[in-house]
Amino acid sequence: MIESGIQNVYLLENAHIEFDRDRVYAQTLRPSVKSAYIAGAYTNNQGLDDDKVVHESLGRVCEEFDYESIIPFRDNPENKKPREERDTRAIYEWTEDQIKRCDVLIADVSNPSLGAGGELALARMFEKPIVLVSKKDSVISNFALGNPAIVYHIKYETTEEVCRMLKNVLKQL
Repeated sequence: MIESGIQNVYLLENAHIEFDRDRVYAQTLRPSVKSAYIAGAYTNNQGLDDDKVVHESLGRVCEEFDYESIIPFRDNPENKKPREERDTRAIYEWTEDQIKRCDVLIADVSNPSLGAGGELALARMFEKPIVLVSKKDSVISNFALGNPAIVYHIKYETTEEVCRMLKNVLKQL
């Protein structure tokens, strides 16, 4: 400040209260997100049980912000049926409709998935912002990483870490 020629600095009384981080963010960062679609690999995923825990945790983070969370394995009625009885067209149409109406797509790309890749393409087509999440050592498709709708990529080691980082990202959307 001295180098730029400023000689006098005045501090507002109670500045430490007026410009407290929570107070400033509360006034300036008003999230526009109301719903989040959480995508991931569900078919041929050897770690599906662990990934479901992560996806449900991401859903809870969204719900802490009063967002609706949409998780296909939990919310699509067709996915509750035995695999051989599912109506694949109904699954596609439900997915497309949910992505069309959501405000953000959160995609776990830790495991390769044609379905999650399709969901990423739909989000781009519907001009939805995408937040990628992946385990730190995952090898991610260059096509997925190159999607111009991606606004952030969270690389994580633990469920707690991805949830903490997602909270920070959601504050900015």
